[in-house]
Amino acid sequence: IILSLLFIKMLPEALLVVPFYGLIAKVGMLNSYIALIAVYCSFALPFAVWMLIGFFRAIPRELDEAAVMDGASRLQTFLVVVLPLARPGLVAVAMVTFLTAWNAYLWSLVLTTDPSMYVLPVGIATLKGEYQIQWNELMAAAVIAVVPVLAIYAVFERHLVAGITAGAVKG
Repeated sequence: IILSLLFIKMLPEALLVVPFYGLIAKVGMLNSYIALIAVYCSFALPFAVWMLIGFFRAIPRELDEAAVMDGASRLQTFLVVVLPLARPGLVAVAMVTFLTAWNAYLWSLVLTTDPSMYVLPVGIATLKGEYQIQWNELMAAAVIAVVPVLAIYAVFERHLVAGITAGAVKG
């Protein structure tokens, strides 16, 4: 399963534009956020699983066994012991996945034709005219696009640094 996830992640997204477009058009979900979410998830899920495997494998098995010996169920062990220890990895993977979806241009361009459905990168690209570029509008849109990313980074920066450096030093 892990190797199949790695193989899926290795496929270039541009290779799958025509099959995904045909499938989504056949289902009648063009110009819908559900289609965009489904496509983004299909590319984000293999990356997230692949990255989180390392974080969950780094948690000592003895902690699970100790929780079971103390009378915790499997679900309690996962929620109370394992999940808090994997929090830095979860935050790091969530942020990278969010940034990937936030900056996604190709799928929104292909799956949406209604200007009211454009996501931010496609909307910013439409600000460039055929004969001239309104730089003031383009730069204002770029600043607006960066503000949510900076806010999320400011809130989760501590967890992100811990998640990135989790496997760097053994101690």
